[in-house]
Amino acid sequence: CVFDISLPSEGVKSLSRRHGINRQTAIFYNSTFIRCPKPPTLELFFSNTDLSWSTNGTLIADAMLNISLEAGADWHLVGTIPYHAVVETTSVFPRTGPRAGETKVMVRGENFVNSTHLTCKFGSELGPSAQYISPTKVLCLSPHFPLGYGRAVVPVQVAVNKVDFSAATDSAIFEFHEPIVIKEVTPLIGLPNGRTIVNITLDDSTMRLRAVSIRGGNSQVSISHMDPPYGPATGGNLVTIYGEGFTPTHYTVCKFGGLTTPAYFVSKELIECSAPGSDIHSAVDVTLKIGGVDMSSSQRYTYLPLLIT
Repeated sequence: CVFDISLPSEGVKSLSRRHGINRQTAIFYNSTFIRCPKPPTLELFFSNTDLSWSTNGTLIADAMLNISLEAGADWHLVGTIPYHAVVETTSVFPRTGPRAGETKVMVRGENFVNSTHLTCKFGSELGPSAQYISPTKVLCLSPHFPLGYGRAVVPVQVAVNKVDFSAATDSAIFEFHEPIVIKEVTPLIGLPNGRTIVNITLDDSTMRLRAVSIRGGNSQVSISHMDPPYGPATGGNLVTIYGEGFTPTHYTVCKFGGLTTPAYFVSKELIECSAPGSDIHSAVDVTLKIGGVDMSSSQRYTYLPLLIT
């Protein structure tokens, strides 16, 4: 994979650095699918004093990334991708809603882009839709959040490419609560001019029972085997996990012992992840965490020590 960065002269160190070429070995999957890893950053185009360049939409405006494939003497331009400033989220309204989801939430922040891949994330759950309003506003729809009982406070994050989400902040949080079940209301009558104090009692036992019933939704997820079941202690190698019950609608991570790494959904029976580096040269349990819930099914993965010759 050949990456060609182009950046307007304003804000770069010198005119000679307007273009940067970077090559990375492509990851082959099959005759119709390859992955180009580690696209280059724009950081080297700016001086050490430009510490906020990544969030400055004006500074990196019109920065482009041309992607080409090179195989011997053969060369093919795949396409051009625009760079965008790092997205920031600063507040949400309303700040609470039911676990059943479908609450319209206005998210405020910086550097939002009108993209078909605009996505909101509530904790580990992806929102079903996101509507671009302006560079500082996105209207999100809260997802179904079926984890446990009681209040769940999670950060709200936004990505314009469905991958690179804004950093979690304490100022942009959303609280999920159980569907409210009313047990009793007293009194049932009041004065016509109002001002009657009404006491509402919630049916806590019914709310708990519903939560426990919902929580079992991921029980069908299982891992059958991995390929390969071993790799270097430096990590970075692709591991394919086979099983059943995988889903693209819940944020998933692979856990190698106590280390986590993002998982890539391929199908209901296949997930891929890049093994993290480890200081432990031994076997560890590999499990999945789906939608914030640890799955019980696991397989063993062995870290191999480096051979020094």
